[in-house]
Amino acid sequence: MTREQAAVAALLGLHLLVALVWATLAAVVWRLLAARRSPVLVRRSLVVMCICAAAAYTFVAFFTLVPPAMLAASPPWLRLLYVISDACMLGALAAFRHLTWRLPIGAPAPGRASLAALYGGAGVLLLLDAAVWRMQIQAPALLRALSALYGTYFVVVMVGPPAAATSRSSAC
Repeated sequence: MTREQAAVAALLGLHLLVALVWATLAAVVWRLLAARRSPVLVRRSLVVMCICAAAAYTFVAFFTLVPPAMLAASPPWLRLLYVISDACMLGALAAFRHLTWRLPIGAPAPGRASLAALYGGAGVLLLLDAAVWRMQIQAPALLRALSALYGTYFVVVMVGPPAAATSRSSAC
């Protein structure tokens, strides 16, 4: 086994381990929170986040097995899997932010404007992602721009204002 093959095997194992942890968390959290009679919206957001993260890491593990020649050829089914993988990551991120607005349990629900911005932004980014990967050949500048949009969305979602502040400011 060459060093490159060993690195790929190690990376595959690590991605599958992370996917397994997220999937286990989804199952355990669902049962635990159901037994404690936690609010359904909190339980649902947490489980959706875990399932999306597990799926995304499973796709990434699969991508480590794809031969470099096939990556370069970029067949349509592989580009579709890229979009699905990105949708899983966006779903996990949006569900995480939605969950933070629901905690502590009993916190006021996020406003419609907050949810529209959160999930609408993810939807727009996913449509752009699908448009880029629909092309047979992706320009490097276009891929860098898409990466910058993903990074910006991540920062805005993770560091953005709390839902209560967003709903108050949109009500004015």
